[in-house]
Amino acid sequence: MTARASFRDRRAMRRQRPRAGVTLIELLVVVVVLGLVSSVAMLAMPRRSAPPDDTAHRIANARTQALRTGRPVSVVLQLDTVFTLATAMPDGSVLADPAARIERLTGQPLGSIDSTSQVRR
Repeated sequence: MTARASFRDRRAMRRQRPRAGVTLIELLVVVVVLGLVSSVAMLAMPRRSAPPDDTAHRIANARTQALRTGRPVSVVLQLDTVFTLATAMPDGSVLADPAARIERLTGQPLGSIDSTSQVRR
């Protein structure tokens, strides 16, 4: 009986001892809550993109440079996630993919273009 009594004593001591730390479930709940909060915060932030005037300004600069130098000047436009190329020709016209919605003769955007652009020479 002493073996059984000592087993009970050990079991009772184990129950009385406070456990320090966190459980795996608690940790997972915290990670999920942090993920949800960060996703809501990301959705609330405004997207950082160039205003449409900046794109039109860059196309106009490329067109002016093409007229001045007599050589074609290309502009890389980023429309959402797609890159497209617009080329300002020495005669003042602008060649671009129809998805870019750029008027051929003036180089002005036909609609609102929410993009960033880079000039390539």
